[in-house]
Amino acid sequence: MATEISASTTTVVNSKGEQTYYSFDVVDPKTGQIKESFNTTDPGAAKAKFTEMKGKYPTAPVNGMSGGDPFEDGTFAAQTDYEVGGFAGPEKFAGPDGKFNQNDIRNMPTPGSSPYEEGAALDDSSSIEKPAQWIDGMSRKRKRSYEKLSKRQKSEKKILGVNGQKRPQPMVKREDLDCEKVIGPGPDNNAFIVIGNDRVQHGNSGYGGAGHTQCDSIDLVAGMGGPYPREVDQDNRSVPTNPNFFVDAARIYISQKTNVDKNFGIGEFARYDATKQMSLVPPGGDEIGVYGAKSAIAVKADNVRLIGRESIRIVTGTDDKNSQNGKVLAKSGIELIANNDVETLQPIVLGDNLQLALITILNNVEALAKIMHGYIKYQMKYNQALQRHTHVSPFYGITTLESEPAMIAGIKCDIETGANTELSILKHITNLQGIKHNFLTDSGESFINSRNNKVN
Repeated sequence: MATEISASTTTVVNSKGEQTYYSFDVVDPKTGQIKESFNTTDPGAAKAKFTEMKGKYPTAPVNGMSGGDPFEDGTFAAQTDYEVGGFAGPEKFAGPDGKFNQNDIRNMPTPGSSPYEEGAALDDSSSIEKPAQWIDGMSRKRKRSYEKLSKRQKSEKKILGVNGQKRPQPMVKREDLDCEKVIGPGPDNNAFIVIGNDRVQHGNSGYGGAGHTQCDSIDLVAGMGGPYPREVDQDNRSVPTNPNFFVDAARIYISQKTNVDKNFGIGEFARYDATKQMSLVPPGGDEIGVYGAKSAIAVKADNVRLIGRESIRIVTGTDDKNSQNGKVLAKSGIELIANNDVETLQPIVLGDNLQLALITILNNVEALAKIMHGYIKYQMKYNQALQRHTHVSPFYGITTLESEPAMIAGIKCDIETGANTELSILKHITNLQGIKHNFLTDSGESFINSRNNKVN
């Protein structure tokens, strides 16, 4: 059996009302690979596409039935409704254990398709345990009033969340300060733009909380409260929410004066207290670090991308004085820190200098090879002279014959030296030239220097 045709329908409730999706997949039953896929809400287009597929794969069974026609016999496989108008919950296409089965071919995107195209499967692998709509942090009244509505009623009230409708979710009550101008939240989200003073958490935190001047800040945060925001506590009482640089989902923080490494738990401040939800200063460590009490911009999210269509330059040491009018005494470099591990940091090699060093070393290795080659030539001349060595005998000064064993051994040595040692040295010199070309020249296939990126 080379292929199978899977035909199914899915009913979705959205702002347009109820819609039925017709889905057809041509599947290789041995590998589970989808060879061809089609999705539409148009019954006529669905029937025409099915007829086309049957003509292309005449022997392929449909939903396990030979010669089946779901439009005639009603054997469409009925999939459960999407939980949130098109976003599948964890129970969709579950395995025997009831859990999300990411290996199910129906949960995989069609090769070559976009996950945003109509009917294309969505990759939910990043968080398969959390439902698409999480409302546990809402007040009991809001939660009950939402849960008692049907999907159709939610769609009519435009609170289903799809196609720009409002979404039900806990709305945090941000603890605003008198010195702050707050833009947000949106009608149904926990996104804020806050213009104020340096603030890490509560109102008494940061340089703003200590009463400093010239510590202006702009805090752009999306997803305040992180993955589980709450508007009420367990007793259904309103609970205030403060900024949290470790919990909030995504943030761009700009401050005229702040302790950026300490506040974000970077490097030597990497220890984190989950109870206090703050970074801890290591015993005996500096409370602000080398870069503390100065202006800073921090960007934090699960994933950060800096994209330059032409170029990106990361530059340090452009000014003689810092934002506090202090003289910049030391030139600070650029550190790329993976896994927040500063203990294993090492200097970046300068490509041009490394290239020069390796060429110098190879030149010396090559010189040694040539010295050895010259020595062999000299030794072979001596060996040849020794082979023909004779003595003057005591018998009337007659010259003796050449030593036959010495001559045989000398000829053998010359042959072996020429065939093995000398040839090996010549190959060695050739290999050194190859190393130079491959690794140490611009045209080399494995040139050690980046042709695009530079560091100083």
